[in-house]
Amino acid sequence: DIYTMNSIIWAHGNQGRTDEMEKWYNEFELMGVEPDTKTFNIMIKSYGNAGMYDKMMSIFRYMKKRYYAPTAVTFNIVIECFGRAGNIEKMEYYFRLMKIQGVKTNPVTYCLLVNGYRLIDKVSGIIRQTENTDVVLDTPFFNCVISAYANSGDIKIMEEMLQLMKDKKCKPDKVTYATMIQAYTAHGMDEAARLLEME
Repeated sequence: DIYTMNSIIWAHGNQGRTDEMEKWYNEFELMGVEPDTKTFNIMIKSYGNAGMYDKMMSIFRYMKKRYYAPTAVTFNIVIECFGRAGNIEKMEYYFRLMKIQGVKTNPVTYCLLVNGYRLIDKVSGIIRQTENTDVVLDTPFFNCVISAYANSGDIKIMEEMLQLMKDKKCKPDKVTYATMIQAYTAHGMDEAARLLEME
């Protein structure tokens, strides 16, 4: 059944054994088990994690050819893989394609963009983009943004993001505070770190 197929494909793909993943995919097809969107998402992520971007995009195109519409999860996987690889042009292309095809973005999408952009200092543009959507920003999203500014050493904007987070009624969590305390400590701002620990 499809659950077994996806489980086995995921197990091999997650371990980077893409040859075995392909073998099992073909075996299940021979048995008459039809793949679903989750099957293709697993394969796209596995190829992306292995740096096999041509195969990743081949599955993306094959999926569409077989009339499986890419979901937000599908696009998020592609955006994440290209962002992690530093291929910002492709990351942006698939983000635009996602919106053009009417696939609803979500906080995960924007967090993945932040993670990709942190390499080239375009994080502030993501904040502006979210203001024009109905996406409700959450604590993990703000943690991504705060982490990006903490890692770049921009303490002032990191603090502004904490305030924006609170203004948007998102509750800072342990990750938020640990990230900021680490940034303060790295910049010799021990008093600021102590004040944050007391918050």
